[in-house]
Amino acid sequence: MTVATDTKEASLYDQLGGAAAVDATVENFYRRVLGDPLLSPFLPIPIWSVRFGNKRRF
Repeated sequence: MTVATDTKEASLYDQLGGAAAVDATVENFYRRVLGDPLLSPFLPIPIWSVRFGNKRRF
């Protein structure tokens, strides 16, 4: 992971860690929602069968 030192030119995306950070955050989010009995019913089961990588398109 590369973090830009000049925040005036670095995008927020880069400041937050870029693709690696987004990927880790998305995967963590879906795993936690899946494990939560109150939240998991809001997403239908077929969504969980799709690879997490597809969710990063949002």
